[in-house]
Amino acid sequence: MPFPSKIQKDILKVLEDSIIPVMRENSITQFLADPPFQLSPVAHWSEQKKSLSSNDSESTSIFRQWRKEKLVSLREPVLRFIYEGVSYERIGITSEIAARSDVATGIICVQIPAPGIICFGSHIPQSDGTLRKNVWDGATKSLLMKVLGGYLLVSLCERSPSSVYASHNLEVRDPVLVQMAKIYMAELRFSDNQDGAQAQLFALICRLQRYFQSYRPDIGNSAWLEFETDHKNVSAIQLKNQEVSRQIVDYMQTHLHQDLNLKNLAKHFGLSVSHLNRIFRQCEGTTAMRYLTKIRMEAATEIIKKTSERINEVATLVGFKSATSFSSVFRKHTGYSPNQYRHLHRD
Repeated sequence: MPFPSKIQKDILKVLEDSIIPVMRENSITQFLADPPFQLSPVAHWSEQKKSLSSNDSESTSIFRQWRKEKLVSLREPVLRFIYEGVSYERIGITSEIAARSDVATGIICVQIPAPGIICFGSHIPQSDGTLRKNVWDGATKSLLMKVLGGYLLVSLCERSPSSVYASHNLEVRDPVLVQMAKIYMAELRFSDNQDGAQAQLFALICRLQRYFQSYRPDIGNSAWLEFETDHKNVSAIQLKNQEVSRQIVDYMQTHLHQDLNLKNLAKHFGLSVSHLNRIFRQCEGTTAMRYLTKIRMEAATEIIKKTSERINEVATLVGFKSATSFSSVFRKHTGYSPNQYRHLHRD
């Protein structure tokens, strides 16, 4: 399995062989999928004209999904750099988005040839990754950068007419890179500043290269999880406890592949074990360790369904020291062994 060092080498090779040399010599296609949707730089067409509303979707705490249209909107921006092939992306325009732009509600398809980049703003409906037949005969290869609060999740993706490969995300904890990505997307809003935007993107790509040359980022499997972010109307003390609980949850979600237990969690947050567990139970309705097991199983089920990783590798990715203990917990959680679960969801 491609653990961090292998993924890091693959990403570096793509940056050094396929992206940086091209950007030094050529102008690339750049498109921002966010209001006001300046569509002129790319080939585009309307797939369907219909009312598309957030009310038609299924909402979770990390994304909103339109199953019928095979669209999903993420809570954070995503940059997709296409370095080989042609990427066909579907963008959903809901009634709420249409009210902020000159584009009618419905679904727009855009064609981004390599070298090119498409940047999705937060909460913009986009293709959910489901395979689409008869769109492009060859492989489309891209580098993905998801802009989270204080870091980037970077991965490689390869799509063909019959399959999709996506590497695990690497956590790039560089606040300067995060800010550069946000500035780049802001520059794209000015249609007459494509050269300036590309210069900003090139600086971002070069810094990303230097980061991978200098550091060893870890796998970020929090991308498999559904984050919870909303607070209810509560008292100041309850809100403070909720914030502590939320920090614990966020830490678990971004470190679920590590050896976590109550003692090291309490030490990390400067709390006693009993105080941490009391706050967590009050806010989340369960103990910290039960919650950790729950999100580890959520991540494991997604990895098993969507990748071909070996079961012992899945166990390592979600924080288990042995495949035996992982399989035992997995069976209790799902009613199936990991291999049975994979077979069930691949048919």
